[in-house]
Amino acid sequence: MALISDVDIIVSKTTANQGEIISFTTRTYNLTDEIQNIQTMVVLEGIDTLFNEQQEVLPGSVDNHHTFTMPSQTVTIGAYTFYLGTDGYYHSDGYERQVITLEGGGIIGALQMMMPMIMLAMVIPMVTKMVRRE
Repeated sequence: MALISDVDIIVSKTTANQGEIISFTTRTYNLTDEIQNIQTMVVLEGIDTLFNEQQEVLPGSVDNHHTFTMPSQTVTIGAYTFYLGTDGYYHSDGYERQVITLEGGGIIGALQMMMPMIMLAMVIPMVTKMVRRE
């Protein structure tokens, strides 16, 4: 459970086609009554991208906006918050995760759509050989 800071990920859609521009917002919360130095890291798993914001956050929340181009695979957005403690070190606090699933586009989608034809192309020669033997 978050003590000082927390984070939410706000996305307009959870599925996308390859090449589509995806916009999302990370909302970083300061859960205290004082200004806090909070670092928010956002990792896009699947495309090895990192966004990092370090800011003084008033009590309440602050939004940061990001975009990426949907690759040919599903992407997981992981957002983490760290607060600066009185010991001078950052401490891990909040975490949120959101998955953006690849729709029928891209190489995987193309293969999924072609799979019935591929299977048929494999079965017809086998059936033809079986029929010729009898």
